[in-house]
Amino acid sequence: MVPFGHQITSPVGTRPSRIAVAVLVVGLCACGRATSISSDVPTAPSTVGAPAPSGGVVRVSSAAELQAAVTALVSGQTVELARGTYVVPGEAFVLPQPLTSVTIAGATGNRSDVTIRGGRFAIWANNVTGLTVRDLTLEGASEHGLILNCEAHAPVIRNVAFRDIGDQFIKANPGPGGCGVDDGLVEDSLFEYTRGAPDPYTNGIDVHFGAGWTIRRNTFRGFFTAAGGLVGPAILIWNASRDTVVEGNTFVDNVRDIALGLDATRTSQAPVSNGSLTDHRGGRISGNIITRRVMLPGADVAILVADSPQTRIEGNTVTMAGGYPNAIEYRFPRTTGVVITSNSVDAQILARDGASATVTGNTVR
Repeated sequence: MVPFGHQITSPVGTRPSRIAVAVLVVGLCACGRATSISSDVPTAPSTVGAPAPSGGVVRVSSAAELQAAVTALVSGQTVELARGTYVVPGEAFVLPQPLTSVTIAGATGNRSDVTIRGGRFAIWANNVTGLTVRDLTLEGASEHGLILNCEAHAPVIRNVAFRDIGDQFIKANPGPGGCGVDDGLVEDSLFEYTRGAPDPYTNGIDVHFGAGWTIRRNTFRGFFTAAGGLVGPAILIWNASRDTVVEGNTFVDNVRDIALGLDATRTSQAPVSNGSLTDHRGGRISGNIITRRVMLPGADVAILVADSPQTRIEGNTVTMAGGYPNAIEYRFPRTTGVVITSNSVDAQILARDGASATVTGNTVR
């Protein structure tokens, strides 16, 4: 199980020690055929039709200029990065607070043209409502790529390549009094390990106490370790979250792919601002394509709904390639009112630990 997330209030501190594991070299093989997991297809610019920022545009072309622009950022402003590589100077590019409606964007619209590299974290936002990050690459942060703390509501992550991040690629932390990050949108982006994860403590997207997130048309690839073991799900929305939509994404060669909820330890006494009394509630997992081209070490279930009542799983295609007997699992007694329909899978759909669901119209290949 992935360790419980924690609210981080300062980018300064002592990092826990890592588990030492081997890193799998790129060449996964199936039937003698090389299967690289490191390609990236740039997408078209996402700026067409976007309204002009109310606070103006600050154009930068070096890491020092980017640091100065972020430090002086005001609400309504866009920081636009010229083509090039921006090495994080120290811990992270930390946004001031409070702010509303700010954007950090690559200038060309091609995410391969602009790279923010390194640091403990790449971008840090706390109490920033309406942050947009688009049209660039975040790679090589030792812990998290984009960290969102309490009240960083309505973030938009669009056309971003996240690559080879140490822990969570996007981390939305729980805060005091049940405060979380609500209404996130992640679309048209890439989450990728080019040679497998450095250790099991990772997720592409990890959200605590979050309501109303939409995750669509993204690619998640290479979430496994050479040493095996239970690597964190590529998408994990849990710890009293609700109403998540995961639709139209592509998953390739991950040990676990989608988890709405993870365990059943949440109690009704826990104060959570979004009202969820279970690990997750509601939401929909639909139209995703999940493919494992080889038998991965530590392989586990592709889609998990755990302590998450009233959730729909529909129209997904799952190819497991062996290694684990179940494509979809629903778990724990409070997982009720679940609908699982019109999925095409090559492994079982299984109830565990007292969960109940309506399971109809699925195809087991």
